[in-house]
Amino acid sequence: MKIVNFSKVAIGLILVAQFAFANMLDDVKGVQKACEGGDMEKCNVLAGMYQLGIMFEKDAAKAMELYEKACGGNVYSTCAQAGLQYIKEFDDKKAEELLTKACDNRVSLGCSGLGVLYRMTDKEKGVVYFQKACDTGENEWAACKGAGEDYYSLGRKEMAKKYLKKACDLGKEHIGVKYDPDLKKSWQEACDLYITIK
Repeated sequence: MKIVNFSKVAIGLILVAQFAFANMLDDVKGVQKACEGGDMEKCNVLAGMYQLGIMFEKDAAKAMELYEKACGGNVYSTCAQAGLQYIKEFDDKKAEELLTKACDNRVSLGCSGLGVLYRMTDKEKGVVYFQKACDTGENEWAACKGAGEDYYSLGRKEMAKKYLKKACDLGKEHIGVKYDPDLKKSWQEACDLYITIK
């Protein structure tokens, strides 16, 4: 089973929403100044811009610095972003700390990240976090897929069916699934597994 790249899905969706909401691309200097002045939401946006190379050269270290600054200022979605980056860097302790802070503050991406983190070492614990993210109502089809796959591998077919069906239903209209071939393939795997065990 392929693990969905949650950070790719999340970063893209969060940035699109942030840019649409804040309409800040025209005022990058204003965003920088606001971040320096303590506006943690602006630090979050700035971090994403550095991470993706929007209006700046890509700079992962600068992005992490800004994500952690915003996380410290209780912008919990940035805790999730930073935590996912720490998973990639194999610093599970730091990842767990940041993702837990996000998840405990109702950021579904933080819960999904914990599901990913625990998936290889404690599937029972991981599935709880995938389920929590899936049940947020925030169109977390990938988290639902994670819960369904893990329940299936744990031999809990009824729970697997429930979450795989939810993943299949939620993913139908998800913009990432519509436009990203890798996400579409991952979503289709959830639907195929649901049909197989139905």
